[in-house]
Amino acid sequence: MVRSDPCAVGVSTFAAQALYTKKVGVLPMPLLLTTVMRLVSMALEHFRLFGLAVICMGIVAITNSAYAWLMGPALLFLVSGGQSGLDHVAKWLPAFNVQSASHTVWVFPVLVVCVGALKGLAYLGQFYFVGNLAQHMVIDLRRQIFEKMLLLSPMQLG
Repeated sequence: MVRSDPCAVGVSTFAAQALYTKKVGVLPMPLLLTTVMRLVSMALEHFRLFGLAVICMGIVAITNSAYAWLMGPALLFLVSGGQSGLDHVAKWLPAFNVQSASHTVWVFPVLVVCVGALKGLAYLGQFYFVGNLAQHMVIDLRRQIFEKMLLLSPMQLG
C-alpha cells in the first residue's frame, strides 16, 4: 500500500515539498519566495554583472520601442509615396525636417540600421552578462555544497 502523504512516512519537509511540486507542478509560495530571495541575494553578490545585464536589457527594450516608433511612420511614408508620415519623427530628429523625399530615403535606412546595430550589441551584452552571472552563481552554489559536504563525517556520507 502506497501512502499519499510524504510527511507521514518520515520524509523531510523539503523532500515533501519537492514531491508536492512533482505532483501538482507548482511550488508552494513560501518555498518559492525563499528560493527567489536566495537567488537574488546570490546575484547581488555579483552586482557588476547583474547591473550590466540589466542595462543591456533596458537598451534592448528601448531599441524595440524605437523600431515600433520608427516603422509606423515609415510605412505611412512608403504608402503615401513620400508625401507624409514622418512628421512626428521630424519633431524629435531634425535630420527629417528637410522636405526632400530623396534625403529621407537615405537618412531613414541609416537610422534603422543604427538602431538595429545598437539592438544587436545590447542583445549580445545581455546574453553574455546573464550567462556569465549564471556561471558565477553556479560556482558559488557548488562551493557552498562542497563546504557543507566537508563538514559531514564519512558515516553521514555513506
